[in-house]
Amino acid sequence: MLSPHILNISVDGIRGSALRDKLSEYGVCVSVKSACSADGLPSRAVFAVSKSRKNALSSWRISLSRLTTKQELSDFIHILNICIKELRQNEKGT
Repeated sequence: MLSPHILNISVDGIRGSALRDKLSEYGVCVSVKSACSADGLPSRAVFAVSKSRKNALSSWRISLSRLTTKQELSDFIHILNICIKELRQNEKGT
C-alpha cells in the first residue's frame, strides 16, 4: 500500500536514532522504526526495498498531513540541515 504522506529517509553515515535524538532537541519528532520492528534490527520493509542493512538501520520516517504548511516544511528542512551539520562535526571531533 502506498502512503504518499509518509517519507522514509536516510542520511549517509548518520544512524537514524542519532538523527532522531538531535531533531528532538529542536522539538522535531520523527520515528526510526515501525511498531513491528525489534530493537537493534533493521526495518524489514526498508531492508526489502534497499537490500542494505546499513541503510535500513539509518532510516527514519516523517509523517505529513494535509494540514502541514509550507512554513513547517521550510522550518523542518532548516532544522534538519543544522542537525546533520552538528552530527557530522561531532563525528569528526571524535
